[in-house]
Amino acid sequence: DDLLRYKFFQSFDELMQACESRFQWLSSNHQYVTVKNSGDKVIAFERGNAFFVFNFHPCNSYTDYQIGLTWNEPMRCVLDSDEGRFGGQCRLEHGHANAFPPLHGIEGRPHSIKLYLPSRTMQ
Repeated sequence: DDLLRYKFFQSFDELMQACESRFQWLSSNHQYVTVKNSGDKVIAFERGNAFFVFNFHPCNSYTDYQIGLTWNEPMRCVLDSDEGRFGGQCRLEHGHANAFPPLHGIEGRPHSIKLYLPSRTMQ
């Protein structure tokens, strides 16, 4: 129903379940919290072969937010809550055309990437 406020949740949940089937992060032993920044309201963590970043800030978006991680390979965004099909504002270029290159280590992790983190999103 187009009048429902949360009509996009099912589409997001379906993609999240498809990503879990592909990457199987729930059954993985590897888990590491890289960022817990209460001032920025950002949480980033590794789980299995997946990397999650949440920006809970109601107003602030962050450009070139550098986050440490394990992998020394280009990262791709496969789950983005800001996509239009989920009711988002489409502030990120989604998909496989724009890999994030790995950088030097930071925050005790051997490598890192820089991301654009729009407010109230996860990727």
